[in-house]
Amino acid sequence: MHDPSVFRVNLLRCGYALIGIGLAIQIWPQILNPATEWELQRSVVVSMLGAMGVLALLGLRYPLKMLPLLFFEVAWKIIWTARVALPTYVADRFDDATTAIFVNCTVVLLVIAVMPWDYIVARYVMAKGDPWRRNRATPAAAPAE
Repeated sequence: MHDPSVFRVNLLRCGYALIGIGLAIQIWPQILNPATEWELQRSVVVSMLGAMGVLALLGLRYPLKMLPLLFFEVAWKIIWTARVALPTYVADRFDDATTAIFVNCTVVLLVIAVMPWDYIVARYVMAKGDPWRRNRATPAAAPAE
């Protein structure tokens, strides 16, 4: 398996930039404003999204190493859409707040489109996993001095 092309990696950087800049615009003003108060659950969400934005900017430098961050981004948005948005829509209870979150979640489609799926399958699905324990026949490496 070879690494994705430079073009593909740069598309991936665009995905990280989209997430990082989007969260910098939407979330960081709330974090940096000392007058902002949240209910407890909202404070957790804002903190997680703030951290995600910072880590997405790290993905600009290390796009392939930061792929697990994109896995998290895609996973939570798919779970929320399937578990909250879809049942709410089917029950005809889609309000403005739900619509706003759903629209924000659909941006993940761009991230899904730029992800190097052949690389992901080869590296994260088909590759041999890390061992659960050290083989007793193999001595431990000596500590570096």
